[in-house]
Amino acid sequence: MKIIFSVSFVLLLIGLAFVACSYNGLLLPQEEAIGKWFQRSGTVLTVTALVSDFLLALNLHTVFPGKNTVTAGGQGYEAYQPIFVVLGAASLILTVAGAVISGFGDLFL
Repeated sequence: MKIIFSVSFVLLLIGLAFVACSYNGLLLPQEEAIGKWFQRSGTVLTVTALVSDFLLALNLHTVFPGKNTVTAGGQGYEAYQPIFVVLGAASLILTVAGAVISGFGDLFL
């Protein structure tokens, strides 16, 4: 479970780092406008946030078992529920932010 959370967190950091680098003009290709490059970074952020959310969704029933669900060796996952909720919310927020940057990023700069 810790591996899934770690991978999800790293994906979100990669997306945010790419947006930050694009905003500051780092990794800017020659003959490319900074506005368009920042706009493209929004797509990278959206994709990384969606993959992160997908990884979390695959483990939803492990972290939040139903009342009639029998979990073999699944005791102790209650401690992971706040981490799951925070990462899920961050993935959703960054997905929306990436979509806005992807659509209007060139107007922000």
